[in-house]
Amino acid sequence: MRNSITTIISNKFTRITITAAAVCITSSGVAATKTEAPALPASLLPSAIETTACKREIQTELSTHEATGKWTEQAPSVTGGRTFRSPTKTFGKWVEIATAPSGQVTVYEVTGKSTISRAFDSKCASSAALASGMDFSSTHPDKTADWMTDEKLKKIMGDSKSGIIYVWSPEMVYSGKFLKSFREVAKEMKVEFIPLLDPRTSLTEMIKASNLYGFPPVRSKLNAVELYMRNPTIHYPSTLVFKNGKIHSMPIVGVMPPKDISFEVARRMTEL
Repeated sequence: MRNSITTIISNKFTRITITAAAVCITSSGVAATKTEAPALPASLLPSAIETTACKREIQTELSTHEATGKWTEQAPSVTGGRTFRSPTKTFGKWVEIATAPSGQVTVYEVTGKSTISRAFDSKCASSAALASGMDFSSTHPDKTADWMTDEKLKKIMGDSKSGIIYVWSPEMVYSGKFLKSFREVAKEMKVEFIPLLDPRTSLTEMIKASNLYGFPPVRSKLNAVELYMRNPTIHYPSTLVFKNGKIHSMPIVGVMPPKDISFEVARRMTEL
C-alpha cells in the first residue's frame, strides 16, 4: 500500500511545495518514510540570476552568510559581468554576488576585518578564499583622522535615534558648500547630523573647505561597511537617513534647496 502526502507551505518569500513522505508498509509491518529536504527560498537570489545552474548551492551559501535577499545591482563591469549586493542580519556584514560571462558565480561576505569568497564554476564545483576586509584606514592611512567604523556607527545611531549621515568630499565644490544647509535641516528636524569625509581625501583639503564655507573642521572619515556598500562614495555629497537603528537603502544624492532636503529626509524616515 502506498500513499503520497503533499504539504503546501506559504511564507513571505515564496510558495514552497514539499513532498512530505512516501509511506510504504514493509514485510515487517513497519511504515518506512523517505522525506525530501525543502528548497531554500528563491528570493535569496537576485531575480536576474535565479536561472543559474548552481542555484541550490548558491542559495545555501547565502543562507550561511544570513543574506536578507534585498539586492541592489551595481554598475556593470567592463568584462560584461554583473554584481549584486545585499545586507545581512548582522550590522556591518554584507554579501555580494558577482557573475562572469564564463558562467562562474562568486559569493563574497564582506566585513571590516575580512572578505570571504566562494566561487562556483559552470559545473557547481566551488573553491573558497580569504582576503582582507574593507578597511580604508589600512589602504589610505591617516593618523589624524577619526575613522567611522561599523562599531562606532552602530553605537552613535543607537536603537531609537534618527538622523542623517552626510558623506562629502572637499574636492567636490557643492559638497562642501551645502554641508551647512544639510546641518541646518537636521537641526530644524531635531535629528542627528553626522558628517563623514571621503576616506580617500586629505585633511588638508578638508580644512581649506571648512575655512572657505565657514563650518567646523570634520575629522571623521567613512570606514563602515554598512555605509560603503550603499554607494555613498559614487557621488558627493550622498546623504543616508537612519531611524531606530536602521539605514534607508536609498541615499539622497547631490544637493538641493532646504525644503527639498527636508522633504526627502522626512519621506525616508516614514519608510523606515
